[in-house]
Amino acid sequence: MVTVKFFNENGNVSVKVRDGIRPQILEKALLAMESAFEGAVKNANGGISVPVAVDEGSGETIYAHFDMTVNTKSPDIKTERKKSAKKAAAAEEVIPNLFD
Repeated sequence: MVTVKFFNENGNVSVKVRDGIRPQILEKALLAMESAFEGAVKNANGGISVPVAVDEGSGETIYAHFDMTVNTKSPDIKTERKKSAKKAAAAEEVIPNLFD
């Protein structure tokens, strides 16, 4: 792994460095995704989108969207999400296996 000066002299993230390495990471990730998923593309929001299925009712394509964040946060730390009120149990649906 290469060493970079990610923080400036004030201890803040260097925006110039982060913005310089982000497209490099995106290109490398896109290459990997293209070899694993047909139709993987860069999306308008700076991430990668992969078509995974088609809705049988509407005919619309269903996508998995991968948004990228570049920071020093450990992958072992879970991001806290706001809790919402629990909804009533819905009727059980069969979940198809997309990759068989």
